[in-house]
Amino acid sequence: MTDSRDGQTYKTVKIGEQVWMAQNLNYKTDSSFCYNDVDSNCTKYGRLYRWAAAVGLSKWLAFANANRMGDVA
Repeated sequence: MTDSRDGQTYKTVKIGEQVWMAQNLNYKTDSSFCYNDVDSNCTKYGRLYRWAAAVGLSKWLAFANANRMGDVA
């Protein structure tokens, strides 16, 4: 599988009729990071993501928090 956002390729495995990723995702976002903040860990293990970013809520939560604090008109 090739990630169209950054061109990285990932191994997959077919189990029955389903296709699964055999490697962890390594797409860099503002809220992703490497284990122990060591870049080589991202290459080896993939990136770690905060829950909100993984489910697509990070921008919404940032807006909601800013609005709650009075920073957004």
